[in-house]
Amino acid sequence: MALSTGTYCDICQSRHISKAAEEYCPVCEEALCTDCQDHHKLAKASKSHQVILIDDYNKLPPFIREIKQHCDVHGDRFEFFCPVHNELCCKRCITTTHSECKGSKVIEDFVEFSKSSAAIDEYEQTLTDVEKNIKTAIVDRKYNLEKFEKQKKAIIKQIKDKRTEINKHFDNLEATIMNELSTVESQKKQNVQSVIEKLEENKNKNMQLKKDVEAMKKYGSNIQVFMGTTKLLQPVSSQEKFVRSLQNDESLRFVNLECSISEELNNIKTRVRSFGVVTSITSDPRTQFNWKSDKSAQILSTPTDMNSIDNINTKLICKIDVKTSKTITSCLVGKYVMFSNLKSLSFIGCLLQYDRKGKYLKEIELKNSNAFNILFIDSETVAVTSGGYGFKSSHS
Repeated sequence: MALSTGTYCDICQSRHISKAAEEYCPVCEEALCTDCQDHHKLAKASKSHQVILIDDYNKLPPFIREIKQHCDVHGDRFEFFCPVHNELCCKRCITTTHSECKGSKVIEDFVEFSKSSAAIDEYEQTLTDVEKNIKTAIVDRKYNLEKFEKQKKAIIKQIKDKRTEINKHFDNLEATIMNELSTVESQKKQNVQSVIEKLEENKNKNMQLKKDVEAMKKYGSNIQVFMGTTKLLQPVSSQEKFVRSLQNDESLRFVNLECSISEELNNIKTRVRSFGVVTSITSDPRTQFNWKSDKSAQILSTPTDMNSIDNINTKLICKIDVKTSKTITSCLVGKYVMFSNLKSLSFIGCLLQYDRKGKYLKEIELKNSNAFNILFIDSETVAVTSGGYGFKSSHS
């Protein structure tokens, strides 16, 4: 088993003996053969160490295997974590290099639960979201490619139908418009194909990261998983940033090909100087990404940040001068800031609308109803409860 991987017992190697390793001890950072395993399990200093099979160890991502558990400077085992430098420390490091660092923690106090940490769950959920959203974007881009072909055929028919109404004088004009169509269609297809290639590339990166996370959780030691989560932050965040950026740039804007037939074709033939213009109409993306990880996006940080209420700070964004003397029953912040209240004693409810900078926009009156609580359905639609006040509505 070990010979296939070329892994030999580190202890035997120090004695100039080459023996196949069967297990690996992350604490000792040594590969062990069958004989050395027995001594390792019986020795007082190492009998509590959890070892893993060499094959399982080799499945760990390289960045996890590179995480050391002993200090290169002092040779002692790491026992502390410095949040200031985001580094593991031995007991000598704490009293020397990191003597002035605040908030250092004993590793055993928190790494025991690192495999089930919120950060790991968030990484996995984010990578799952990225994978699903990339697949969604690829389907959308391929559909756009299919639409190009159908639209091209429709435009060709449109051109041909109009062409039959005129004489051979328009042969050259027809060739010009056809070439323009092919050029625009080819250019847009190339642009969309380029987006698909980027999506495929990031999909592959995402799949590898998911495998790394799964292997890390399954085969990594607690301290390796703990440090691995900090190393995963950048690549996972990069994957999420890439997919989120698709909706901010023009990568997923839906492109349609259209042709405007010249009005001169309906007039005197001799006045026609152009067959038409082929254009591409770009609309807003039809693809909507889903992010189950949004609610806990703040977890994507160093997992040792043990937040408490003492660490939570508030920040004033803006002040809103609400123009009403009545009691405000609900406030909702989204694309707009909405307030609900009673407009008068006749139980006519109303909504007050402001922009996110606190500027008053308008009042929305609700006849025959209170306005107790409000909820955004989407960026342009809200639902309003009546607060227990019964009313009837009629539909035409």
